Amino acid sequence: MSIEKDDRKIGQEHLIQGQCDSVFEAIMVIGKRTRQINEKNKKDFEDVRRRIVEGKRDKEKKKDMFVADNEELPKFEKSERLALHEFLEGKLEHDYHDLTKIEE
Repeated sequence: MSIEKDDRKIGQEHLIQGQCDSVFEAIMVIGKRTRQINEKNKKDFEDVRRRIVEGKRDKEKKKDMFVADNEELPKFEKSERLALHEFLEGKLEHDYHDLTKIEE
């Protein structure tokens, strides 16, 4: 399946092609992956922020001027877009159990 470059052209028929039984299931899988990506990005950003703060403290001790704007901050692609494309490309493994169905 070809992935649209323009996310506005992705519809519910793309979400349920082969991988999921329902749109709800697809949204749950994509949402969980989005949260995972956000957590990773948060940790990466905190590491960079910590290095900037520590660098500022070191430079203040040496009485040099420190400018945090020169530090290259990481640029993250939108997590929901990444998760959606990973899902559509079949890169996500998931095990979804519909709790609304009664088993006998």
